[in-house]
Amino acid sequence: MRSGAVQNRTRMEISLATVYRHPTSLHEAGAIHAVYGPEGEALYRRCGRAPHHHVRCRSCGRTDEIEASAEHHSLARAARNRSFRDIRFTIELDGICGACS
Repeated sequence: MRSGAVQNRTRMEISLATVYRHPTSLHEAGAIHAVYGPEGEALYRRCGRAPHHHVRCRSCGRTDEIEASAEHHSLARAARNRSFRDIRFTIELDGICGACS
């Protein structure tokens, strides 16, 4: 959901700065994930805990999770083998979903 949409859906006066601050805090805490839209805007969603990636439809914006435990472990191991620590990464896929194709 776009942060602007959150502001439009609330029934109380709320500043756009507040709307943007809270998703950012939740994202930094790992409670929600950010998927980036076609124009670079952050779209937030609550996800499961298992390692996964996101696939987003370029036409309608639908986003789904793709389980990726093996890939996460393999990529993290490769980075550790090169003496990197505190490894984080994001892989985003996009395409056209079945409903739009």
